[in-house]
Amino acid sequence: MSGESNNTEKQFGQDLTGEWNNTERRFAQDITVEGIIAWAREAGTSARIVDLSWNNTITDTAIVELAHHCPGLIGIILRNYSDASISITDVSIIELAHHCPRLTTIDLSSCGEFTDAAVIELGRYCTGLTKIDFSYSKKITDTSVMELVRHCTGLTHISINYCDNITDATVIEVAHHCMELTQIGLTQCNYITDVGIVELARNCTKLQLISLCGCKQITDISITELAHHCRKLNVALFGRCNITDTAVINLANCCPDLEGIYTIFCPKITEDMRSTIFTLCDHNRIVKEARPNIAAFRIHRFWRDVCYNPEYRHARVRLLTGLEK
Repeated sequence: MSGESNNTEKQFGQDLTGEWNNTERRFAQDITVEGIIAWAREAGTSARIVDLSWNNTITDTAIVELAHHCPGLIGIILRNYSDASISITDVSIIELAHHCPRLTTIDLSSCGEFTDAAVIELGRYCTGLTKIDFSYSKKITDTSVMELVRHCTGLTHISINYCDNITDATVIEVAHHCMELTQIGLTQCNYITDVGIVELARNCTKLQLISLCGCKQITDISITELAHHCRKLNVALFGRCNITDTAVINLANCCPDLEGIYTIFCPKITEDMRSTIFTLCDHNRIVKEARPNIAAFRIHRFWRDVCYNPEYRHARVRLLTGLEK
């Protein structure tokens, strides 16, 4: 596997696989802080991607050492469990921003101790960021994310699921600055409304995946705008939204590449619509509908990460209208 940066960037949200070396390293979950520091000192400037996901022992000390010894990093993944108490704070994230300006991917999902201060520094120093995940970050607000997207206009993937303080202001700022956006996760961002999503739809027409699960203020108004402007959509997650059959029909008719709609716990989706969808779909295989502008669909079993993260690890994701019969 080449050490060059154009060959080392991995698909965001997918498991990093392949042959690991001093350029790219996925650490075992039980790696110690001392082990990380030793590797950082050995790898030095050749290090490009580091995956420390699911490791509850990581501290600021380890990340600061990585930042100081590995300034060539383009990707770092610190993703953890939503209920983990990982000790990553502004101290280490700011050091990463200052010492690793080539970062393009950073995953801080469930590293909830960092604040706006760290996000602002990432935006100012790492302007080449294309993929960010700040999910479950309870301490960040519109202030920092808006500042980041103003500087990082090449963002293609944004996940801010379960960020309680994010509002339409952030979504509108994304819409005005991130025209290359293809994926956005806003699951359980309770202050998001049609106002923000309409603006997003009209400006980010390259969107392929959007998660609005739990955004109860979302209605057919914004979903119709997504259908009309984002014709490349292939996965749309609207669990617990305030949408009706009209939204599903508009998406199916306007988005020829549509493969998945997740509408479980949407009380206004009727049983007639569910029944219609089930009659078009075989339980185990894709069945194509007669009209060419309707995408092929398959019912897939409910998968836990659908609710939490729009970066799917399984193969082609599919029409999700409820639990399997």
